[in-house]
Amino acid sequence: MGTTVYIDGLNLYHGALKGTPWKWLDIEAMVRRLLPEDQIDRIHYFTAPVLATPDDPDAPSRQTVYRRALQANPLIEIHLGQFTRRVRWRSLAPGRWSDVTRPRIRPAWLIDLLQRTIERQSDRSTKVRVVLMEEKRSDVNLACRLLEDVFVDSVPKVLLISNDADFLEVVRVSVNHGVVTGVVNPSPGRPSSGHLQQAADFHLRLRHGLLADCQLPATVIDQRGRQIHRPRDW
Repeated sequence: MGTTVYIDGLNLYHGALKGTPWKWLDIEAMVRRLLPEDQIDRIHYFTAPVLATPDDPDAPSRQTVYRRALQANPLIEIHLGQFTRRVRWRSLAPGRWSDVTRPRIRPAWLIDLLQRTIERQSDRSTKVRVVLMEEKRSDVNLACRLLEDVFVDSVPKVLLISNDADFLEVVRVSVNHGVVTGVVNPSPGRPSSGHLQQAADFHLRLRHGLLADCQLPATVIDQRGRQIHRPRDW
């Protein structure tokens, strides 16, 4: 049976890859390990170009290299949304101020003194200016593409790699239309979405061992013969 795969790239990254040595993930190998009996017709990978931050100015270049490595595989199609960066006032979480920053502000006694002084003189919650990074369009892009393939191209089977319950209705519609629909929880250490599990025909989850086994070679050769090297920090 031909299967089309839809990957929520940021959900996969934050659920399984962030903070691990497995970011140079071979997506096709991973999918084939998940569905060893299936014919994989197409893999749609949805993500957004990350923005540089003061603590990680090289993140955009590393992600670009990884996207180029994925694009070397003709089975994979990448769909891009976008990130927005906005500065907003937000309430400070209850608790000691010395515990709400990373790295912690020193000396701690000075922060505690400032906290007590401000809280005594204030009759409203303390707010701070924060940088908000928001991903736009990727989830909508994924949902629209999956439903287009279901209704227009009549794909027989789909696999959604995401633990985001926002895709519940997409999964329900696909199942109700008679398409065999599976979901994969890409977070090895976190509970799977019960809503997605109940709506889908079948559900799977990633394991750390599978991710470790499904890595691209250190140097990938694209379709034009160019070399793409794994980032050193990965």
